[in-house]
Amino acid sequence: MYMPKSPRRYKQRYRRRLPFALLLSFALLLLLQPPFSPPPPNPKYAIIDDKDDEFELNHQRHLRARRTKSTEIPTIMAAQQSSETPEVTYLPPPVQGNADYRRYKALRLKNGVTVLLTQDAQSKHFAAAVSVNAGASCDPRSLPGLAHFTEHMCFLGSKRYPEENEYKHFLAQHGGKSNASTSMSHTTYQFDILAEFGEHALDIFSNFFVSPLFTRSGTAREVQAVDSENSKNLVSDGRRRLQVLKALADNNHHYSKFSTGNRITLPACVDDDDGEKKDDDNDIQKKEGGGSDDDHPLKDLVRSIDGNYITIDRII
Repeated sequence: MYMPKSPRRYKQRYRRRLPFALLLSFALLLLLQPPFSPPPPNPKYAIIDDKDDEFELNHQRHLRARRTKSTEIPTIMAAQQSSETPEVTYLPPPVQGNADYRRYKALRLKNGVTVLLTQDAQSKHFAAAVSVNAGASCDPRSLPGLAHFTEHMCFLGSKRYPEENEYKHFLAQHGGKSNASTSMSHTTYQFDILAEFGEHALDIFSNFFVSPLFTRSGTAREVQAVDSENSKNLVSDGRRRLQVLKALADNNHHYSKFSTGNRITLPACVDDDDGEKKDDDNDIQKKEGGGSDDDHPLKDLVRSIDGNYITIDRII
């Protein structure tokens, strides 16, 4: 008589065979696994053999000198200590986060300007900004708002591009925009445009700081623009609170200065239709005649023009 096998016997048999099956699976995995290869080195500390990338090579030498505390002078320091100042001095790049995919290169030009180049392969725009280490705290007490007024005047053409609206017209035609701001310690100018038109826009932009025109006609218009901006700020609660803080500050401290300016603090002398100069807000005595360039209100600030650089005396 046929008797079926007990299910319990099958379970016991499978339990005895399970460890052998697991061992066999691990052995197959080890045999099929590719040979071990070490992880790629960290790009921050990897030794670069490509001698063409001078910037990265100098950076790696700088890092090795700091880690080993060797007496070898890095290439950057050696260039700075040489008798002839190099055209470009490469600086260590800024500290980047793990999520920052952009490439940076920091350098200092021969004229002392520090530049940070940024490459973003995913961006379709070209952008540039200039930060001048002078702001409203540098305004003379007799001309509050002069730094803000100068910010406006820089966009009114240069010797190479004398048209007043050429800069903004070029940006508007090619999907760009511009802006500027004046703080107590810095004045910042910036713009962005489609990448294929960036080089020409940068040439127009840079000439504002090389040879600005500062025309007499533009002076009067920009004083009115500064005054309109100040009138708009009068109804802003934030600006009111700021002015209260300035009024409570020490009068001898630069924070107490009126940074925006208006047509009273920035008198502009221009010729009217009758050939007279007028300034109703300050009750300046009217004088006949057209005047000359020597009577420009900013003539005392510009001291020298040497090649491509303009030296402006800072009055505190």
